[in-house]
Amino acid sequence: MGKLREPLRYLDREEMELIHQGALQILARVGMRVESHEALDYLAAAGCRVNRETMLARFPESVTQAAVERMRAAFADPKRIPEKMAVRYSQVYFSTMPHQVHSGFTANTGGFCVFIYDLEGRRRPANLDDVRASIRLADALENVDFMGLPVSAQEVPHPMRPVVMAAELVKHTKKLGGIETFDRLDVQFITRIAEIVAGSAEALRREPRIAQKARFVGMHGSVRKGYNGKPTPDREWNVVANAKAAQKAFTAAWPMRITPLDTCGLVRLKGDKYRKIAECKDPLTRAVIENHEIWFKAGNPKSSGKPNASSVLFDTVAVYLAFSDKLVNIERLPIRVTDDGFTRIDPAGKQIDCAMSWKDLGAYEDFLVARFTGKP
Repeated sequence: MGKLREPLRYLDREEMELIHQGALQILARVGMRVESHEALDYLAAAGCRVNRETMLARFPESVTQAAVERMRAAFADPKRIPEKMAVRYSQVYFSTMPHQVHSGFTANTGGFCVFIYDLEGRRRPANLDDVRASIRLADALENVDFMGLPVSAQEVPHPMRPVVMAAELVKHTKKLGGIETFDRLDVQFITRIAEIVAGSAEALRREPRIAQKARFVGMHGSVRKGYNGKPTPDREWNVVANAKAAQKAFTAAWPMRITPLDTCGLVRLKGDKYRKIAECKDPLTRAVIENHEIWFKAGNPKSSGKPNASSVLFDTVAVYLAFSDKLVNIERLPIRVTDDGFTRIDPAGKQIDCAMSWKDLGAYEDFLVARFTGKP
């Protein structure tokens, strides 16, 4: 955010403390409706007062305060992973630091808010007129760097909303913007909108500023090792499936960081590490394990048991590289994609940051277990 010269602080410490104390009282006296018996079991075990008939949970001040203290301790831990994470167009920092202007900070107008307070002081659902007015307002504010949807039109059917909102965004601002999608089909329609704005599909493909404003982090290639740690490289699927497209990606203007099979092909959770995830009661983790078991059964139709290990977790390493590289050794290598889908070291290739080996694969596996189970 180029024009920001000093930190923004909207509330002083006394005001923040008032909000904190108010939240403690609301959670303790009013509570929260939690429509999940499994979640209610967790909360009861943690010390909350749970009414299973009304599905209401109340949080004693001591329970909430203890959770806050654990969070503060985690933020103060110098070994915390990650230190920061890319969110939208900026960074969220997971550590304590002085109140300061951060070079990676940007101001954007995302929110996708369902309700607004209008000029008459009424709280009502946002509509298309509100969407257009809020985009024009943000477009006129010089300190706003990037555009998201401040509000979303509630009269637009939910499945259509991302596409319709994307169309409104490109009609009312020329600032760089973005929008979340709910379905992969949305991407096709939003791409078509981008083609119209650019003039044609070919014009969109030729638009260099897209790559200049992006950073490519991916699970691609095989440089020195192949599948399952084989000592010679393979034609990795993400590259060989469309070698020509990979050649374009590997020669575009964006900075690149990849995890080839040399590192991502070695990640597989077994034994106690897999068991901890398989036995985790978190609903999202359960859904992951259930899908893994279906996949395992499809590939092993004669098996009567459940898997005792994960599949190779290739893509998790690319996600990790988007916010940290502490556990891998990065080498900057000139990489060229061949016509037959190999990723070769070639002096004429693009300089790419490649995660070529692990500093501590065991620590990364522990990190995955902690993220899946919510337990350090």
